[in-house]
Amino acid sequence: MENETLRHVVNNVEAVYPRINRPYRYDQKAGKTMPCEAHEDGAEFRLQFRMDRKQAGALYKTMHQAYNATKASNWPDKFEPPFKDEGDGYFTFNAKIKAQYNNQITRPIAHMDSKAQALPEGFELTHGSTVNIACVLIPYNTPQAGTGVSLRLSAVQVLKLAERQGYNPFSEIEGGFTLQQNQDNPFVADEEIAETPEEEDPFAEPEEKPKVKSRKKKAPKNQTEEEPQSDLNDILSKFAPSDDVDDNE
Repeated sequence: MENETLRHVVNNVEAVYPRINRPYRYDQKAGKTMPCEAHEDGAEFRLQFRMDRKQAGALYKTMHQAYNATKASNWPDKFEPPFKDEGDGYFTFNAKIKAQYNNQITRPIAHMDSKAQALPEGFELTHGSTVNIACVLIPYNTPQAGTGVSLRLSAVQVLKLAERQGYNPFSEIEGGFTLQQNQDNPFVADEEIAETPEEEDPFAEPEEKPKVKSRKKKAPKNQTEEEPQSDLNDILSKFAPSDDVDDNE
């Protein structure tokens, strides 16, 4: 098999957390894959993809044909399928390429739309998108990596672009708290909002009651001058112990 026939397109698969808009490397200190510069150790472009059982079988057959056509006489006759079984009838694998070879920077991964037109620089493929993946089949047999065929990534055609999803580490919990549909929503129609009685304001000024004119009662003709003093003592007695009030003072 000539080198040109090692080129292959994996069709109609699902992109899984693609990292091909720029070089990335695994950061041991951070414990995750991070953006990096092309010259850094381990820098690469990597596209993980998801395929069904039929697609996985066809890809493995193509990989084995490339292996048999190029293997050395001392290589094993076969290799095990390198795909990860997700347990739901689907399998995942990677197409990748180093960010540099022999101090030569690898050119960016080409992105095409469904009409094979180039997408603008800076385009970012999203998780869950449906894609075709152009790659080169690379058979290998080394003590470090073992035996198999890798997919050297060269270009991606986007058939369906998935909506970008924010990171969410949680799953749905039945019976838990949920946000009410109209809670604190300023755009809900007035008739949908139940009227609530106004709460009494403890700091409001008391309403002034209208004054009612009352007629002064004329004192009986036989009332003495000492009676007003007696009335005053009666009022004061409400605010002081009874022993302290003396009508004769």
